This record gives sequence, structure tokens and C-alpha cells, in this order.
Amino acid sequence: MINSKKECENFVSYCNYPPKGQRSFGPMRAQLIYGSDYYEKANDQTISLAMIETKEAVDNIDEILSVPNLTGVYIGPGDMSSSYGLKPQFDVNDGPVYSNITMIAKKAKENGKICRHTQWNYEIC
Repeated sequence: MINSKKECENFVSYCNYPPKGQRSFGPMRAQLIYGSDYYEKANDQTISLAMIETKEAVDNIDEILSVPNLTGVYIGPGDMSSSYGLKPQFDVNDGPVYSNITMIAKKAKENGKICRHTQWNYEIC
């Protein structure tokens, strides 16, 4: 659950090894499977999808999408619904949550980010 640019920056940092991030290194099994150069290639193969599921995150979506090395966003309509005082919904076809989903998808595409949604389990950008 990412609500702000700072939370997103931290999240992306925890996903990547230095110099892109601060993820700790200890994947002996990964080196056995992916080779001894795993560390050098891992950042290029890591995806980071910020979970967007609150009104606060929607309000901060432009800043969240501006974070370098963020691959994209994953939208949670159930929690987003409750964040707007609504009963949790998953098959959202109207109202503020639907408007948010379409707005986020558009902005993600404009920022070169992936946008996925739990209702439409596929990329919507």
C-alpha cells in the first residue's frame, strides 16, 4: 500500500540492489539458478508495482508515478472503495473508484508505467 512519493521511493529502493536501491544481498540460491552474475543483472529484471488503494494515493498519483525505477502501479478497488466510504467493491463500473481507475491508467501510460487492476487481471495501459 503506497500513499505518497516518499513511501514509493522507499519501496522502490527496497526492491533494488545498490546503486539503484538498498536491497540487501544474500541470494545464494538465486546465484545457483540464475548464475554468478545475478547481482549485476538483478536490477534490470526486477519489477516494482506500487499498490494504489486509498484516496490519499489517488490524490498523490502524479508524485507516485514520478518515482524513478518504479515499474508501475497495481490498483486495488476493494480497499479504494472503502477509502471513499463505500462498501468494498471489485467489479467497479461507475462512481469515484471507476473514475480513479481510468484516470490512473491514463496517467500511468503517460508516464511510461505499467498499470494493472485486480478486477481486470491484465495490463490496462
